[in-house]
Amino acid sequence: MRFSDAAALFTLSSLAQAAPHAHQHVHARSAQYGSAPSSSWGPQYQSGIFYVNWAIYARQHFVTDLPADKLTKVNYGFANVNNVTGEVFLTDEWADIQFPYPGDVATNGTQLLGNFNQLYKLKQNNRNLKVILSVGGWSYRGNFKPALANEEGRQKFCDSSLQLVSDLGIDGIDIDWEYPEDATDAANLVDTVVRCRKVSLRSFPHENLT
Repeated sequence: MRFSDAAALFTLSSLAQAAPHAHQHVHARSAQYGSAPSSSWGPQYQSGIFYVNWAIYARQHFVTDLPADKLTKVNYGFANVNNVTGEVFLTDEWADIQFPYPGDVATNGTQLLGNFNQLYKLKQNNRNLKVILSVGGWSYRGNFKPALANEEGRQKFCDSSLQLVSDLGIDGIDIDWEYPEDATDAANLVDTVVRCRKVSLRSFPHENLT
């Protein structure tokens, strides 16, 4: 995977609070996320959205409907975290990696389909686009405190989330804990980010990672 900057890999919920629907936000350019598409926004802006995996159902809003040429970042929501083991996992594998878009052909049992396959195609055609997996959000907020309460859980969180980054062909994760309640929660979150950085540097030694 290609990470344009260290800070692109992990963002705190205070910087990217996830709402339970797709929405767009534009902010001033930062070195974190690379350059904006010059054809649309110009080099001084970034344009990002949240896309939720349940959008393919009642809303009938698909990854292929995204204005990828006008975006620099897609936060994909939401992955969950096991409140006992700390493992990060996909919450809807049908939508995430199995749903066949028109033209998709599964040639073997391991081929990536679903939304992540379409996001990968968007990245191929829009080289400035970054895809970030958002973990948590409002629906799964209660799982962070027990999951990250011990070293084993924090390490499992990092190992499993970075494995998803590699397997899905994306650019990073967004730890969307809404919200740490006290100093202990804050310390556990900071330690988790530090551990994830170490895992990323070990897994991708030749990249600019967080």
